[in-house]
Amino acid sequence: MNNNNGKNSSFVEQYNLIKNTIRVHNQILPYKRGMEFGNYDIYSWVIFANSLGGDHRSFIEFDKRYDLNSIKRKSDSRKDVLDYKNRLGILIADVSGHEFEDVLMVHNLHSSLFTALPYELEKYGEVSKGIFDNLNTRLFNSTPKGKYATAIYAELYKEKRARFMVAGHPPPLIYDVANREYIDIDYRAGCPLGLFQSKRVVDQDPDLEVPDKKVFFRFIETDLPKECLVVMYTDGFLEVEDENGDAYGLTRLKNVIAEHSHLSAKEIFTAALRANNRFLHGRRSLDDRTMVVIKCNK
Repeated sequence: MNNNNGKNSSFVEQYNLIKNTIRVHNQILPYKRGMEFGNYDIYSWVIFANSLGGDHRSFIEFDKRYDLNSIKRKSDSRKDVLDYKNRLGILIADVSGHEFEDVLMVHNLHSSLFTALPYELEKYGEVSKGIFDNLNTRLFNSTPKGKYATAIYAELYKEKRARFMVAGHPPPLIYDVANREYIDIDYRAGCPLGLFQSKRVVDQDPDLEVPDKKVFFRFIETDLPKECLVVMYTDGFLEVEDENGDAYGLTRLKNVIAEHSHLSAKEIFTAALRANNRFLHGRRSLDDRTMVVIKCNK
């Protein structure tokens, strides 16, 4: 028996598994990096540290993805679902790892969110904070213990207002271009998705130990300045290190964004990425890096 043939066959199977996983993973990423929505100029991308990335971003154009008129006819909510014709949803997620199971967690989160959104709109007339509770429960019950994802979900209103829901994720940066200052928001990170359960469910093992930790998610809603920047990102941008082991950090990122705030969203993204890469001095980032730059024009 030729053991080399068995080894070669195993290698080919593993290679095809990785190749197909990457192909499927890439299919759920938005095909476009830049877009416009009302007065917003938006640019984003994901830079994977290796082939099996754990970062993810999604755009939800509600009026194009869902039949809002049909949802309104079925909804008993007093809130007007048709308001979502003037809103754009954005999700950024960062899974704790770069293995096959982490890619599956990204897919689980992506498909669960897009399935849950029309039910949220029909039941509540809007996306409620309960959507993160449901996603959290699903991930907690379907992923290995200790695995989790941080996430931030944002809704942009065409009338220059935004709301954010955060699950253990870095907060959004809001920069007032005219006054040259960052705006503080009432921010609490909440809990990562999948790390602790939100509530007991009928198919859960009754003997499972439940951590004594309160799981909470909430929306932060705020008006936006007439001319501003909203930047959402994963911690990969902050945690790259130079040759001395010093982390890039939030201050450097904020300075680059402020310095280039007069430029387009794409140019600001490019400046932020170049500064981040220069800090690495030719070394490879060990974590995925994702950023969404939203330029709100007058």
